[in-house]
Formats: sequence, structure tokens, C-alpha cells
Amino acid sequence: MSNGFLIKLNKDRFDTTVKGCETAVSWIEPISSDDFKLEKTNLTNLTQISDEIADIETTIKSYKRIAKKYIRMLNDVSEDIAETDAKLGKNLFEHNGKPRFK
Repeated sequence: MSNGFLIKLNKDRFDTTVKGCETAVSWIEPISSDDFKLEKTNLTNLTQISDEIADIETTIKSYKRIAKKYIRMLNDVSEDIAETDAKLGKNLFEHNGKPRFK
């Protein structure tokens, strides 16, 4: 039973791409604002920069959380698509457990 002419998800390639996304997200590490605490100095500009770094750190963590959420969604969708592809392929080539085409 060949279904080579059907359009279907290339699950291996899709999973490899999603895995690449997961790896990229794992490499994202914010700069720790703890390294830039300047509480014992009166240098206003440096204190402002430290606060901005803390804000950037928070933003990066948010984006990382969002990216992980979308990666989980992509994994779920790929599983659903693969299951649907299998069902559609089976329904196309079989009827009541018997081959439609010879």
C-alpha cells in the first residue's frame, strides 16, 4: 500500500526543526542584573543602566517562556497532524479493512 502521492507532514524534519528551536531557546540566558548592583555609589547613570539591564533580563525571561510554550504547542500539533495523516492514508487506501485498490 503506497501513499507516496499524498501530501503529509514530514514528521522527522518537523521534529528536527522544533528540536533546533528548543536548543536555541536553551541558549538564551539573560545577563544577571545582580552583577550590576551599584547601591553603594552615587553614579546615577550606572544605576540607571543597572535598572535597564534588570528590565531587559525580565523581558528575555518572558520571551524565553513564550518560546517554550510555542515549542510545546508545535510538538502537540505535529503529533496531531501525524495521527491525522495516518488515519487519512488508511481511509484512502482501505475500506472496511480491505484494500480499495489493487
